[in-house]
Amino acid sequence: MSEHLVNTLDDNTRFSDTHRFYYQDYNSNIYKEMSDKFQNMFGKGSGGELVDTPAKAKAIDSSSMLAYNFFCWIDENNTFTYDGIEYDKVFFEVKLRTLSCRSTPANLDIVLVSKDNKTAWFIESKFTEFYKTGKEELSDSYTNEENHYTKGLSELANLYRENFNAKKHYSAGIKQNVCHLISLINFIKSEETRKAFEKNYKKSCYECFQKVEKVKFSNLLFEPNIDEANELYKDYQKYLDEFKTSIKEIDILKQYIENIVPNDFVITYREIFDSMKKQMKEKAHIDYLKNRYMSLHK
Repeated sequence: MSEHLVNTLDDNTRFSDTHRFYYQDYNSNIYKEMSDKFQNMFGKGSGGELVDTPAKAKAIDSSSMLAYNFFCWIDENNTFTYDGIEYDKVFFEVKLRTLSCRSTPANLDIVLVSKDNKTAWFIESKFTEFYKTGKEELSDSYTNEENHYTKGLSELANLYRENFNAKKHYSAGIKQNVCHLISLINFIKSEETRKAFEKNYKKSCYECFQKVEKVKFSNLLFEPNIDEANELYKDYQKYLDEFKTSIKEIDILKQYIENIVPNDFVITYREIFDSMKKQMKEKAHIDYLKNRYMSLHK
């Protein structure tokens, strides 16, 4: 397994699907067989993680399965405390509305909800995606103020188009950040989108979102210890830092952004692992993460 992952991380700096390794079954790509609850979560997402041909979850460098393997252990009996907040609930592939004129939602890879249900931490996971640099166009519908649930968010789209859609960088990642931030601001400010969320997620396990008062958003990146891949990682990390600075300088966005974007807007799986391994009860799971992933992480 490690040999296949090394080859994928190394060869995939050229980002050709011919270099990717796929398992026959996505269950071979995870620590333990996925419960029905988590299968339903991935099934609700728009990414086709478990069902596409081939299913994305079968790829050895699947960022969704990377996220699953790291966070699936969290529950009311196995809590995870980070930055002073104790989380006891985890969700994957959570959909939030972006524009009033579009049915396509933003899909958040991971969402942690605190024990008191007051804080929701939305996380975008990246494994090898940032190897693929190039422009990624944003629809005109995002620059039309009339399409937004919340006033002023077209400025975020304009910022991306003018400053962050560059051929030499992983622009698709910044585009995702724009869509995620729009959806999160809507989640906080728009009653219509909150009601749509509650209608879409009727199951009792999602009731905790009704009490959420504070929303955080972070990018969680895998920093490979392979030289060429690490240069691509550093480029994307720098690009994200520039994006964070830029969005905080737009007056109309300050009232929204400052409460969503924390100091740890960009964090690594190393930081998460170092914190988790002190809190996880199952040594076999810690060893799995260490041997499979962290041996290849900076």
